[in-house]
Amino acid sequence: MTEPDVALTDYALALECAVFACSLARAPSTASASPTGRSAGWLRMGSMAFFAFLALAAVCGGTLHGFYLDGSAPGHSIWWKSALLAMGAAVSAGWVVAACLLVDGCGGRRVFGLAALAFVVYAGLVLGVVADFRLALAGCLIITPALLAGFVRASRRPGSPPRIRLAVWGLVLSVVGAALQQLQLGLHPRWFNHNAVYHAVEAVALALIFAGTRALLRPPGALHADAT
Repeated sequence: MTEPDVALTDYALALECAVFACSLARAPSTASASPTGRSAGWLRMGSMAFFAFLALAAVCGGTLHGFYLDGSAPGHSIWWKSALLAMGAAVSAGWVVAACLLVDGCGGRRVFGLAALAFVVYAGLVLGVVADFRLALAGCLIITPALLAGFVRASRRPGSPPRIRLAVWGLVLSVVGAALQQLQLGLHPRWFNHNAVYHAVEAVALALIFAGTRALLRPPGALHADAT
């Protein structure tokens, strides 16, 4: 294994995100902090897809760093581009979540269509122009303010669960983790480098985001949901 610290923390991140996605898949499709109950189903599905695609990105990234890190190795390009595409899909799902939290009367299908179109453009860039991590990172940094605004708005609605604020702190922490990675700040160059530190920070950040997202969902009957 080329970089065991990065690969193993990536796999741990994948497991965490998969558990979160499964938990949200079983969650009721009513949201206490959605601007209108009509977007609640899309909020749940967008959040579930967000964590599911992050899990896939982590699996691809872990496999790349563990076994195909050499750029000339067979399979390097496939795992690398797969990781970037999965990250792009997670960002697109994040836009669905942000729209459900920010736009009153959010039309789920319209938002999904726009997010899908954005992903097609992104995928074209990754597959045909530039397969650079900074492209995926830029997408994450662009969606973060929108998600922050959405969760802040949700947390200020009357009767909203206080735990929604955990997602705000999780998003802030995710930016800190990205900064640490770009500055290449690690604990040890071999046993816990800057990528492993990034994964550890992101694990905490995503747990907070999940907790805040899960707090948005109420038991069935709290609001009338319409996922159309």
